[in-house]
Amino acid sequence: MYALAVSPNATRVAAGTRAGLLQVHALSDFQASENSTPLFEIFHQPGIISLAFCTDDILASGGLNGKIKIWSVTQKQQLAEIEAHSQGVLALRQLGSLVLASIGGDNMLRVWDMDTLEAKYESDPIDLPKIRALTCLDYNPVGKHLMHPSANGSLHMYDLYNNFTKHEVNAHDGDFSALACGQEYVVTAGSDDAVIKLWPASIDEPIAQVSAPLGVLTAAWAGTGSIITVYTDGSGQIWKVDGQLSPGQRFYDLDLRTATGLPVELISRSQLTASKQWRDKKLSQVKEVITDSSSRSQIAATVNELHQRGFSVEAATVLADAAKAQNQPLWELESRLAIAKELGSNKVALPSLYALGKLLRKLNEPELAQDYFKKILQIDNDYLDVNEQISNLQSDPIMQMCPEEDIRNDLMKKGQALQEIEKYGILNKKFIWPIIMSTGNVVSAESCLDIKELTENILKALAKHNANIEASGLKDVKFLSDAELRKLTWIYIPSAVTDLPVAFALELRVITSGTKFIPYGIFDTAMLNIPSSFSPKEYNRQIRKAWVNISKSSKARDWLTGVNKLAMKIVSQLGGRIIALQDDEF
Repeated sequence: MYALAVSPNATRVAAGTRAGLLQVHALSDFQASENSTPLFEIFHQPGIISLAFCTDDILASGGLNGKIKIWSVTQKQQLAEIEAHSQGVLALRQLGSLVLASIGGDNMLRVWDMDTLEAKYESDPIDLPKIRALTCLDYNPVGKHLMHPSANGSLHMYDLYNNFTKHEVNAHDGDFSALACGQEYVVTAGSDDAVIKLWPASIDEPIAQVSAPLGVLTAAWAGTGSIITVYTDGSGQIWKVDGQLSPGQRFYDLDLRTATGLPVELISRSQLTASKQWRDKKLSQVKEVITDSSSRSQIAATVNELHQRGFSVEAATVLADAAKAQNQPLWELESRLAIAKELGSNKVALPSLYALGKLLRKLNEPELAQDYFKKILQIDNDYLDVNEQISNLQSDPIMQMCPEEDIRNDLMKKGQALQEIEKYGILNKKFIWPIIMSTGNVVSAESCLDIKELTENILKALAKHNANIEASGLKDVKFLSDAELRKLTWIYIPSAVTDLPVAFALELRVITSGTKFIPYGIFDTAMLNIPSSFSPKEYNRQIRKAWVNISKSSKARDWLTGVNKLAMKIVSQLGGRIIALQDDEF
């Protein structure tokens, strides 16, 4: 017998032999009746070396010829066949009812979509254990890692939620093939070094290790507190697991080469129930203090406990709700983005995606808000008022803006600008908006002045005033102010001082009685010349530093005031009437 598998609800056990006999027997109270009639029996040529239940009814078998066959136990027939590997299918592991992983004698790991029977992942060649038919493939439900042993002693782990990123842990000296993942612990055992190791689910460092009497071929969980190991002479032994490994009964009357335990999901069901009760109690307690900013330490402690117990989504939700209640939008944004990433595109993600869309709209990110609302429609086309939200967002003025050409006037306060820059860091975007820092006194002319003449005279007067005349001139821009997008024309004059990313602009507005002039001080991020190779985080750090410096800079204020005075002088000479010119307009 080369292969054993237990169905997810432990109602059936399947066994396969190298000769090709495949049988499925019913289990009652985790036992099969002696000499029971098989529920399903078939000869699977040229032989079976691996088995895995996808559901209680759907069984996958791996053959010596490299093919995976899919069977229905109740229908007693083959449903499908996959040309999986060029050599035998050494190991199979179910990853949910519609995902199956396999390792083949061709030294490849592949992950299969059971809907389409297509390979969704293929590893680089791997170094399989010496006894290839005993290669183990298991799944750690806590760390979300698919694992298998190797001939060089390293444990290979693949992160299922991070594009199957591979990580290796030095587990044994030499070859090993025994691996068993439980709810709380992972067990590995070497065939060369004859050492059994107990690991935490995080696979950081071994919690305990003991010497075995012989090299270990395979290991399996027997309940939640014991493991069974099979040695190279075919004998077996029970070990008690309680943070340590304590030897138990050894038996010699069976010639074993493989062993299997009950599914982790089943043996941990009672633990799961208790864990959920603990979670609900914690969430109820924290809900009572979530609006109190003085309770942040208590909230943080609860969040940390939730994370440690594996409730990462609930932890992020607590943070997001607390941030919303305490009016901390960036804190809330970071938490809701983490929730959206964790939940993906499942129906349970809908409330979180909706909350994130609403928050992004509030934070002046209509395009991103629209993206998340569209994700909702891909899951549920009629969820709440999402279609209405998208329609409203499409008319949002910011949707019509382009950062390189347009100006924001809704960030004049220092704190608000810093929050906006930090928000872009959280969203992994580069902040490239020019910002209105200040507005000077309005000037009017009782007649319509010649705009071209006015521009030429102002630029000529500023030629020796540390202004970048080459980049100066008349410009048409779009200007966001109080959620209204206006088109305007102004004379734009940037500083020529390298460490002074400020510009002066004089808006020219034709009115009934003549011309109105409105001076602006601008923080122009384009003048910083930050290398495009910089990451968004580093890029925004440079922007933030420059903004803080400009906010405190008397040099910037003096430059803007000086340019404004010169501009007003020219306006006055050409017929403009100054309403109230002061020394500290900026």
